[in-house]
Amino acid sequence: RLLEWLARRAGVRVIGPEAADGTRVPTISFVSGRVRSPELSRRLGERGIGVRWGHAYSKRLVEAMSGEEGAGGGAG
Repeated sequence: RLLEWLARRAGVRVIGPEAADGTRVPTISFVSGRVRSPELSRRLGERGIGVRWGHAYSKRLVEAMSGEEGAGGGAG
C-alpha cells in the first residue's frame, strides 16, 4: 500500500521497482521534488513514521544519480 500511495504523490519518485511483487526487499527509497530529504524525514518522524535520509553508505551512487557531488540522498 505504501508504494501505491507514494506513486500517487505529485513530485515523488520511488527508487527501484514500483511493484510489491516479491522482486524488491521491504526497504523503500524515494525522493521528493517539493521537500528536501532532511526536512521530509523530520516531518514524517514527528508523525511517528520511521524514516531516515542520506546516502546509506552509497555516497558515490547517490552522487552519480543526482549529478552533484555531496548530494545528501533520498528518504526511505
